[in-house]
Amino acid sequence: MCNKLIVLFKSKLIPVSIIVFLLAIVNSYSLAINDAANIKTNIDDKCADGLTKNGVTIYIVRAISANPVLPETNRADLDVDGCLIDVDASKNEYESASFVINSSLDIDNGIDIVVSDLKNGNNIIHKNTIDIKSVKVWYQAAEAWREIARVKSAKSGSVRLVPELLLNDEDLVQVDHKNSINLIRIKKKNNNKFEYLKKDSKEKNRKSIINLSPDYVVSDSSYLKPIGVYKNKNKQIWITFHVSSEAVSGVYRGNVTLLSNNMSLIDIPIELNVSTYELPEPKLEYGIYYHGRLHSSGEASLSSEYKSSEQLRFELQDMYQYGFKNPVIYQHHYKDKNKFKEYMSIRDELGIDNKRLYLMWLNTNKVGSHKEIERLKNDIEYVKSIVKEFGTSEIYVYGRDEAKGEKLIEQKEAWELIRSNDVKVYVAGYRGTYEAIGKELDLFVLAKSPMPDEAEKFHSIGHKIFNYANPQSGVENPYIYRRNYGLVLWSSGFDGALVYAYQHSMGDAWNDSDHYLFRDHNFTYPTSNGAIKTLAWEGMREAIDDVRYLTLLKTEINKFSASTNINHELVIKAEKYLDSMSSKVLKYSRHGKYTDNFSIDLYEFRRNVKNHIEELKQLNSKN
Repeated sequence: MCNKLIVLFKSKLIPVSIIVFLLAIVNSYSLAINDAANIKTNIDDKCADGLTKNGVTIYIVRAISANPVLPETNRADLDVDGCLIDVDASKNEYESASFVINSSLDIDNGIDIVVSDLKNGNNIIHKNTIDIKSVKVWYQAAEAWREIARVKSAKSGSVRLVPELLLNDEDLVQVDHKNSINLIRIKKKNNNKFEYLKKDSKEKNRKSIINLSPDYVVSDSSYLKPIGVYKNKNKQIWITFHVSSEAVSGVYRGNVTLLSNNMSLIDIPIELNVSTYELPEPKLEYGIYYHGRLHSSGEASLSSEYKSSEQLRFELQDMYQYGFKNPVIYQHHYKDKNKFKEYMSIRDELGIDNKRLYLMWLNTNKVGSHKEIERLKNDIEYVKSIVKEFGTSEIYVYGRDEAKGEKLIEQKEAWELIRSNDVKVYVAGYRGTYEAIGKELDLFVLAKSPMPDEAEKFHSIGHKIFNYANPQSGVENPYIYRRNYGLVLWSSGFDGALVYAYQHSMGDAWNDSDHYLFRDHNFTYPTSNGAIKTLAWEGMREAIDDVRYLTLLKTEINKFSASTNINHELVIKAEKYLDSMSSKVLKYSRHGKYTDNFSIDLYEFRRNVKNHIEELKQLNSKN
């Protein structure tokens, strides 16, 4: 266009003033087109530099990321995600966000972080439903962020820094960088004096901290305390929004404010977009191995095993809130029958559905003689007599864990007895279990990658199959859990997951390096009155929420199955998208290996699923 105008100008066919006017219009139009095309790039470039004021820079980062945020992490390695805390959530959902603080100066007295109410006209999401935590970086075994087994560190004692704990009070854990160790704050009961207990790879007394309780207390603050910020060091902050079922849809706005000495340093804008619909329960069933059981003394311990009633209530409620509606039961009746009833009563009070019970203590691990089989039969009858008052209709008895060959097959008689008493059998194991004894197994829990061909085998006889050890808990990376127990599991055709474990302290629950083979399997860390949550635990919640969105999308698709709109382009587009995503992730699954070594943008995936849901809901409302 410009070249043609210049030719006209040289030929003198049009006056100069008109040529200049036309060139200005063309130039303005070109600039507008370029601005529109590059607007996202410009925003991204601006966000790449963070939000800066008063010497403090804020980077909004993806909460569930494969990239760990360490004090020394370069800006280029941060998973930066926009200029504001921009969150999409549905009714009946928790959703997390994160940001990183970096200061040009030491802020010796720390930073206070406060959040405002979020407002959408007259509608409010109250600030007391928004939870803020400091992400604690500490020393774990050298395999941290990648593996659960101590492949190298068992001999060398080597460690590495990783982000993991979500704390209100950073001083609960002090990190000694000179000696590469952690120090855990403890306090004697009825004494306000604190002391710190050293936790390092040289500690061999595996039950040391168990023996500290109940005389000693380990607990976090009930509120967020000032956070230490140091010159040119990153500090990651975690923020969780709870959108209730009653929330009005729309965009809610507010801000997070950082203060020092009651003076505002910087405001971070928040936009929370609440969908018009409520998320359903996931199509897949999510259970979790839970070692916690009431001790006959009623006292607490700082381990994965014995709990006070206060600890038990907190942890069961925590699992339920994160989407694990039916934890495996380790509580037994051998020493104290009343404790088993108390345990069941606590589950009932918390709203846990006791119709189906997965029992761990009732198992066929040692069954080999007629006497042992008779004892098993008596135990089953006793359990039935107790749980009937809680509405239980299905009882699952555990087999011999991860057994192979003869050890697997020799349980057949016991399993037949169990099933003849209207009780079901479940167990974790490996490929080949179906061929050996699959017809006697009501629920199989396959270790490592969830392979679709294994699902087909068990489904062909009307039995269920779950997944676990993909991986076990304890790997600090939240992205792995979201990917593997969310989209990957959904795509496999499995019926659910039985994840190991909420907590399993191989030795001291607060020392990752005191076992000769494994790191602690902890999604949370026990305290005297509750538990400390972790990044990985947040990843698990997002995995379940991904499946809740997939469940809703599939429901919307199925609404058209009996209508004239079954071949509507929006329905076909949604089905093709689900098929393409499943094909993409399943090609990375391998028998006997946990699903790893590939990356997929799970935030983009969630957005696409939500877009398909919105399109189909609009189509459905028109019809």
